[in-house]
Amino acid sequence: MQVMKFGGGILKNRHSLEKVASLVSGDCVVVVSALYGVTDHLERSMEAAIRDEGSIKGSVERFKALHKVFLHAVSDAHLVEEFSKRLANYLTAISFLHEISPRSHDKVVSIGEELSCFIIKGYIPSARVIDPLKYVVTDGRYGSGTVDLKRTKKALKGMARKGVYLVPGFYGGDGLGNPVTLGRGGSDYSASAIAAALGADKVVLWKDVQGFLTADPRMVPDARLLDHLSYLEAAELSYFGAKIMHPRCTEPARVGRIPIEIWDFVGGKRGTVISSKKVVHDDVVKSVAASSDLALLKLKGPAVGHVPGVLGKASTALFDGGVNILSVLSSQTTIAFILNREDAERSKDLIANSGISEVRDLEIDPDLGLIGVVGEGILKKKGLAAKVFSAVAGKGINVESISAGASDVAYYFMVKKQDLAPAIRAMHAEMFGKPNKKV
Repeated sequence: MQVMKFGGGILKNRHSLEKVASLVSGDCVVVVSALYGVTDHLERSMEAAIRDEGSIKGSVERFKALHKVFLHAVSDAHLVEEFSKRLANYLTAISFLHEISPRSHDKVVSIGEELSCFIIKGYIPSARVIDPLKYVVTDGRYGSGTVDLKRTKKALKGMARKGVYLVPGFYGGDGLGNPVTLGRGGSDYSASAIAAALGADKVVLWKDVQGFLTADPRMVPDARLLDHLSYLEAAELSYFGAKIMHPRCTEPARVGRIPIEIWDFVGGKRGTVISSKKVVHDDVVKSVAASSDLALLKLKGPAVGHVPGVLGKASTALFDGGVNILSVLSSQTTIAFILNREDAERSKDLIANSGISEVRDLEIDPDLGLIGVVGEGILKKKGLAAKVFSAVAGKGINVESISAGASDVAYYFMVKKQDLAPAIRAMHAEMFGKPNKKV
């Protein structure tokens, strides 16, 4: 049995759903995302409901319109009406309370995947629908849940390995009947977790791209396709900003040693294969990834890096505030947290109100870009760091911070946001400049 996943980026019209149906064959589990544009619409609808209760009617009508054009039969129209009523009720509650709680947020956005699943069933009538609230068990952390593989495996134990199953991706259950989303793009993670729980042969991710490349093609137009990556390489590239798949997608697959294949939905060709196989190239580096949505929060004080407990207290304050810490750098006088830019100001307030006496000053640098250099064997290749930083320095770019050793297959550094693209292009030319170089 295989697990196939179809993302919202390719579910754009009736023709795409017909193509999905044509690709589904044999014994498989099909994980689906919300239809194109729906999740963004649901996010905007919640914000609008907070500002103006009168917006709800228009939001619900738009939700109906986004789905009705996909219906396989007129008789399925009741599905859209039923889900629209639920959406209206949720938005009304949010407007009344003037608050979007994490649980309410997940109730609203998960509607997109659930309705998408039932609409696609109209194109695959023989498929049976699996309810992720019952069969994909999470830790209950709304907005960024973790799948409990042991309990999910137990829940799916009685499922026959024959036929076609449809599953809404992106969320699981909290054990109380409430949806818990797995983070944006979480349908990839859903597919991998279900595959691991079932002991599937492979995971096939159908995307609107070929797979992982040697760099972001928006920065490097001649970036080349990577035929193969190890689980760790793919995880690090996703973490560092390559938006090909969910950063946690490889975790369950790695546990079960299940290969992940990325297929191009338009071209119908297989792109990158991700597996336990580790391939070390002569020049080591497989790809350079970048993210410009980050900020650096610096906690300054004469001995913040020396006094026991300061880092722990600061990390706890951010964790309790729902902030995800991407990385930490420290010295005798400074502790620096790398965060998502949208969390920077709130994080500063959380630390300021945490009562950590050793912290004398807080500073945010919001204009940074992060570059990840990824490849098996990267920490053992002599002279590689010098080669990378020489390429960057050759363009007159200053490196703001460096971190290595946390991962066996990657290290990263930060530059000013405006220097991000020039730095990536300089490194790519240095690492992959030869036209026929194997990647």
